[in-house]
Amino acid sequence: MHLYCTGETTHKDWAMRFSNPLPRYAFPPFLAAILLITGCNPSELQSHQASQATNNRSPKSTASEEAWIVHQVSRFLVELGSFTKEGTPESTGLKVRQTWTPETGRGYEILVGKQATPINVGLGVWTPVTYSPLAKTVFGVIDPAKPEMPDGDFIKVMLSPGVSTFLAQDQRLSDFLTDHPHSASGHLQAALLLGTIALNDYSGEFRDIRIPLNRMTAHLAAADALGLEPNSDGRQLAESVRLTLCGLQSDALAYLEKLAVTNDKFLGEWIAVLRLRNTGDWTRDRDNAAKGQDALKFEYYHALVQSVGPKAGIEFLETASLEPNISYWRIANEVDLSVSEGHTFTKPMLGIELKEIAATAKTFGINPVSDNLDWLKSYTATPEGTSVHHADSNHNVIEVAGRGFFAGYQLRHLMQAAQKTFAFLNDDWGVRKDAKEFKSIITDQLPKTRYTPFLMRMIARTNAERVDANETCEAIIASTPEIVTPALWISLRDDENNRRVLSVPDHHGWFDPEVLPGSAFEIDDRLYKIGVGDENDVAWMKTLWERAPYGYAVARFNAYRENGETYENMNPSIAAKWMGGLPAYHLRAMRFVASSLKGQPEKYQAAMTKAAQLDPDLYIDLGIYLEDQGMTEAAAHAYLQAFEKAKDRIYMANYSLPLVRYLHATDNLSMARKVAQAAADVFSYRGLKALIWLQEQEGNWSKALETARKIDQRYNDDQPIAESICLIHRASADHQNPDTLSRNKILTKIFPHGLKNVAFKDFKVAPKRGVLFNGYSPKMSPFGLQTNMVVVALNGYETETFAQYRVIRELSDDPKMDLIVWDGSGYRASSGKLHDRKFDVDMVDYRK
Repeated sequence: MHLYCTGETTHKDWAMRFSNPLPRYAFPPFLAAILLITGCNPSELQSHQASQATNNRSPKSTASEEAWIVHQVSRFLVELGSFTKEGTPESTGLKVRQTWTPETGRGYEILVGKQATPINVGLGVWTPVTYSPLAKTVFGVIDPAKPEMPDGDFIKVMLSPGVSTFLAQDQRLSDFLTDHPHSASGHLQAALLLGTIALNDYSGEFRDIRIPLNRMTAHLAAADALGLEPNSDGRQLAESVRLTLCGLQSDALAYLEKLAVTNDKFLGEWIAVLRLRNTGDWTRDRDNAAKGQDALKFEYYHALVQSVGPKAGIEFLETASLEPNISYWRIANEVDLSVSEGHTFTKPMLGIELKEIAATAKTFGINPVSDNLDWLKSYTATPEGTSVHHADSNHNVIEVAGRGFFAGYQLRHLMQAAQKTFAFLNDDWGVRKDAKEFKSIITDQLPKTRYTPFLMRMIARTNAERVDANETCEAIIASTPEIVTPALWISLRDDENNRRVLSVPDHHGWFDPEVLPGSAFEIDDRLYKIGVGDENDVAWMKTLWERAPYGYAVARFNAYRENGETYENMNPSIAAKWMGGLPAYHLRAMRFVASSLKGQPEKYQAAMTKAAQLDPDLYIDLGIYLEDQGMTEAAAHAYLQAFEKAKDRIYMANYSLPLVRYLHATDNLSMARKVAQAAADVFSYRGLKALIWLQEQEGNWSKALETARKIDQRYNDDQPIAESICLIHRASADHQNPDTLSRNKILTKIFPHGLKNVAFKDFKVAPKRGVLFNGYSPKMSPFGLQTNMVVVALNGYETETFAQYRVIRELSDDPKMDLIVWDGSGYRASSGKLHDRKFDVDMVDYRK
């Protein structure tokens, strides 16, 4: 078995990919993986038929996304209903005219020739009954023919989603519908194929399932007009898929309840797949998923990743001994990953995508070459087009999906892989040189596509780059807004600080309404990225929540509104009301409900413990809270659970000191040493400090100083900050120590005149030296501090430099801080409590 471009693997290797550190990223092999794709033989590029140039655009009269969708679905219906193997498709003259009546509100008329057919869009833009009048008009005689593959067998086949399955079924159904364009069963299977492809679109920021939904709706409207049995399993399953894709969770689940009486194993797996997609509830079906068809495996993994996080998904892959599949990589890359997870799921992603694209391109007559990517340009430039094409000058064919559809589907995944890989290298792993080289690969090697400008915008890291990229993207929005999703449109807005300040083309007119009629489609993006005010309509927001009660963002916003438009002091009953059943399995919902209980320590502890059982890193958060509440023993228990179970060992190391202290105080010295050493082994700053603390308590000053030097070498540019702190502690603990502070050569590097005790009365004139606040943060406010004030003393010691200030600050972790500051006209005393003793602002040496 091949792991795509990464070589041979076994189940054991698969598990090790998640547990062992990976070697440093090597670009030459990676670049080879991109350019030298297995199985690609040089050949002349074969051109696609000229008729494929038919693009996906609507007439200039289409003024909104809604109108574009209506035009697309209507176009597909007219072409399918009037299909003949010869001649020109009748949709050539199709026009869409917007109408309005007091009874139905906004609607449309579809004009084909002289005939006008009304479309009541209030029923839903992707609801087949909306297009029933048009379907009945264009479809005449019913063809009773059925595909050779029965619906039941087809339902089973669709449980093995993947591009090879999709291509085979597309060819089969396209051939059948070309011969039998009026077959209800043929259109039903076509709709299910398109819906299954849409369900398996995991292209993240580039995801766009509107086109398969447009085609699916047309095929379902055709099937219904041609007399398809509405209560058949196949039709109800197709409706469940459609409702799921439209975000209508409540309606989809109601349909699944009707289907749940089935004894058919494969239909039962479909029910489980769609239930998982709508709810994200992974607490059932785990055993079935591990043993079931690929679709159930993928969806169970997807539910874990979305509801809990990538760690839970990885654990499922390991325990179920599942073989690698491109879908697992894609699903993982739709969420934030740690660096180690990025090594596994992000780093190889571009090569994996290119290999699948190469194999698909070959089925459409393009033979990928090994020395350049011109073939990729030829393939990805294919418009997604329509369902009816000229195969040659005298022959038309129906393509359920076709080359253009697959090219668009794979192009979006390729773009997602590229932007995630760059972000992994540049932002997460921090190998900026490699990131720069990777960016040059994207710029120089990958062909320019309709999505490339948005990719370049996403990987821009300076505002100058962002402004340049925006210009190109804005031109695309102006000319072809229909290919730009809300996520892509609004990606132009943020600057380097993620502030929404950059100029963006006005989206109000195009995305009107922002939530498409008869749906709860992508409501998170539409309400919280391009929101135009509908989120302020209380009744509407409640309606959306009723349509999609398992959507965390909408539930959270409704709680916010009922709580007085604030998340502060969230009423627990309000939080529980809107979160509904989510806290049983959805980690963010669990934490949201838990946060509302912070005023009730015992209840908060119980709620967070439940959440920590899903994500053991949360035991650390619980420990911090309990420590702040003065519940030392309970905090230590939480920290101990984190030490034993937490995945993020750096996070654990950073909060190991309270646990080490507790273990030392309770004479559990062996465990204290074990925790402290483990914290130091990850080489985090605070982890090393935990080991120093224990070494100092045990009087092992030589070891403590040795550990302190490691901190200074790694984190302090060899300034003896940590070593000075340790020397001061040593002098305080051992008054007979011959190395007095005044003569210690190490300490005098920081304090050339010795460590000076001072009081407020010692300061008479403006300071010549001190530590300047070179900015502002909210943490300064309780102390009465402002930008440009100068700290001259901290906790009774003079601070002439920031290095001195750091040493004195870190002598203790007592949150109480007493400062003497110069405000420009006089001195003032400033006192307060600061949990981590850091103001989170730049502080620099001051010289008069």
